[in-house]
Amino acid sequence: MAGGQTGVGPLEKLKLEGICTGKGAVEWINNRVKDLVNVSQQSVSTWKNGLQQQIHLKNGNARVTPQPEVKAKEEVPLTIAQTLEKDMKAWRQNSTWIDEKPVIEVTVPKGTLCQVNSQFKIGIPPDTVYNILIDPANKRVFKNIEEVISRNVIEDDGDRQLVELEEAASWRFLWFSGTLKVCVLVEQNRRTRTMNYRLAKEGFMKKFEGSWNVRPHYIDAKGNPASESDADRVASIVLLQQVVQPALVPPPPFKGYVRGITTKTTEMLLHDLQAEGKRLRDDLLDNSGEQPEPVKEGTHEDMFNDHLKHCRKFSVNRRKPRKSRWRQKEEDCP
Repeated sequence: MAGGQTGVGPLEKLKLEGICTGKGAVEWINNRVKDLVNVSQQSVSTWKNGLQQQIHLKNGNARVTPQPEVKAKEEVPLTIAQTLEKDMKAWRQNSTWIDEKPVIEVTVPKGTLCQVNSQFKIGIPPDTVYNILIDPANKRVFKNIEEVISRNVIEDDGDRQLVELEEAASWRFLWFSGTLKVCVLVEQNRRTRTMNYRLAKEGFMKKFEGSWNVRPHYIDAKGNPASESDADRVASIVLLQQVVQPALVPPPPFKGYVRGITTKTTEMLLHDLQAEGKRLRDDLLDNSGEQPEPVKEGTHEDMFNDHLKHCRKFSVNRRKPRKSRWRQKEEDCP
């Protein structure tokens, strides 16, 4: 047609490809089927080769098919038991430590006999210290505990417990001594390593409450403070706060005595805790031949006696009697 090229219809297209006859049509179909089969075989062969390269690797300098990048697993935090074992292993390798005497601060808030605050260090891991404090059988450590009368777990949420505890503790005042029963509610939290207690039943005590708090103290191989990343071991910082108010307040001349006895009893409690830490460190020595120092018998008795001597020395109205004038004149006479 003049003025442009006409389109090719279906029949004309078949004629151009030579399949307008029956023989040509069959030949055209066979060619198309062969093409499809070849393409399918090539795809299967490529897939099999890739699979064999991943499974069957040759020894030597075989090239490994790059694997898809796997995301690194997130670090799972250690359990308390695993952390404790790790910390104790460090102390087993190096048990060097020198205990410092606990510093005790005594104040007298309004409405109380006294408030005792103390902060000191112990050469064992924090979880070990906390285990000692919450151990139902810790009377073997704290010598002033005569007997655990009852222990009732009111709440238990795993890491947190609420316990009603009744104990009998020994006491001494001047030449008197006896046993004091105290019933307290103790709230324990292992995750924060804290223990808060308050009076559950009034008796000899009108107010008896306080708290323990154990914190990590990171040190290097020589025992000097270090950052957590550079630390060789982890020791403990222990904080104690305690408020005491007896139901029967002693008169002023005896308040100082009772306050001194309370302070000395707390000091012995802390001394017992440090002594248990030393015992555990001695048990960790790896065949070094070093023998632990034996615990002296009567340590608490000596501490009480020293304190009583101090009290008597500075007792109220303990003044040297003055001689009368006539007796002085009489002594001056030959």
